[in-house]
Amino acid sequence: MVRKVCTKNACIVILICIIIYCLMKIRTIAFYKQYHKIVEPTNPVFCYSLNVVDKLRDIQDTEVLDDMSIFFLDTSCNSFSNGKLVVTPRQACAVESAAVMNPNRIVYLLFASPGIYLTLFRLLLLWKYGGIYMDLDVIVIKSLESLPNNFAAAESGSKINNDVIGFSKKGVGHDHVQVSLEDLSDKYKGDSWTGNGPDITTTLAKRLCNTGDVSKMAGQTCKDFQIYPSNTFYPISWQDWESYFNPDKMDHVMEKIKDSYVVHVWNKLSKDKRVHLYEESPYLKLAREYCPETVRNLEEAF
Repeated sequence: MVRKVCTKNACIVILICIIIYCLMKIRTIAFYKQYHKIVEPTNPVFCYSLNVVDKLRDIQDTEVLDDMSIFFLDTSCNSFSNGKLVVTPRQACAVESAAVMNPNRIVYLLFASPGIYLTLFRLLLLWKYGGIYMDLDVIVIKSLESLPNNFAAAESGSKINNDVIGFSKKGVGHDHVQVSLEDLSDKYKGDSWTGNGPDITTTLAKRLCNTGDVSKMAGQTCKDFQIYPSNTFYPISWQDWESYFNPDKMDHVMEKIKDSYVVHVWNKLSKDKRVHLYEESPYLKLAREYCPETVRNLEEAF
């Protein structure tokens, strides 16, 4: 289900999709109308009130331009409040910064349930529409127009991350997504985020580059799949996440991100860190520049 508002005005498109039984079969939301805010431990695919989203257009009734979209996904199941779907300030900043820095693309924010299916959802979106997927714990600080259709970046010397990733709808990129979906189907681990996410992308890169050494892949293009070095999207490692929120680390962070397209703030670790508007932290400096409307509407803190 979708609601679409234009890019410059913080455009948001909302999708609720439920994936059941196999990777390539998406059941209609109408099948689950009897459920209301339910999360079942044995079958946790129901977590949003459907009365609200039933009023929104289905994404299949929306013209999604091939390879021209930026997709975000919220799979937290925590976005339903007082009869409305809501976003956090940091999520709003991610969406706004993507829209501001990429005015020729349409930005979609999609809601789905739950987080364990995130890799599946992102791959299916890119398989069907092509384009770019990003996690919601980022700030886009440079236009993505110069990036090729098919890309990812190393997070470390042993892992290719898929928190920022792009594939084309047709051709080689589509084939790469198809292979990743088949790998996910064969190797899916219900309790493993890494196994279902970065490991799938790392396996793809190793296969395409014909090497098991991730450190040799950074900066290389293997069968039309560009693998960027870590500073492109992950300039600050997860071990150093607090630097984004430490005023004393301003010079350190600014130096680290000078060649980056995106900064990733590792929400799993940083989500409870409050960013007050009076603090001159690196994160707030970036937010003021790249998501000014979000900052302007804040009362106290991120």
